[in-house]
Amino acid sequence: YTLTEKLSSNISLIKNDSEGYIKNTYLEDENSNSKDEILTKIKLLYSPNNFSKYLLTYYYINLDNKYDAWTIDNNGYNTLSDYQGTDKNKTKAFSLKSLFNLNQLKITSITSYSNNNIDYTYDGDWGNIEMWELEPFNWDHSVYPWDFPDITNRKRELASQEVRFLFKNTLFGIFTSKLQEKDHRKGYFFSGNWDDMKSIFDIENTALYTQYKHSLTELSNINVS
Repeated sequence: YTLTEKLSSNISLIKNDSEGYIKNTYLEDENSNSKDEILTKIKLLYSPNNFSKYLLTYYYINLDNKYDAWTIDNNGYNTLSDYQGTDKNKTKAFSLKSLFNLNQLKITSITSYSNNNIDYTYDGDWGNIEMWELEPFNWDHSVYPWDFPDITNRKRELASQEVRFLFKNTLFGIFTSKLQEKDHRKGYFFSGNWDDMKSIFDIENTALYTQYKHSLTELSNINVS
């Protein structure tokens, strides 16, 4: 959509709702695997002159879903879990691509950033205490408890910057990125020896690259990287 002579836009919005086709007979819930999703994308293209262009892209994603799919007999329709699981993801992200055409020199800059909050949980034992105590399981919870959720909470931030220089047939570029992720998990791990884990990842990358393109004939060329 053209906003002005130099500015145009593109906007996409997706809304997805679903009952989930699962019925939790223990919780008496017919929507225990339902979906509620919103995905938004906004693009703005700004062309101030013949020598430069700027493309800004923004994403907003909000997945607020329930999760209840595991069954003891793998029937796929009716669950007996006593813990309501979730599958949630909230993401905000943007990128800015800048193009500069300076006669024989072309410069491309790409800046990006994303912030993600993820919650993934489900009933780790797939059932409930009353069910496990009945035939054919006959589980004695007083001796060894068998009732637990599996919970994952994750926060991730990613930022990157790339700059490319193209002069005639030679391309030179530099790329750098930084990732930080924090995870917190609760559940039944390593045969029950652990039930709570935390982890932090800090990852930085930097790369330099170059490419030379040489035309052999009108129909063929060779690239050296």
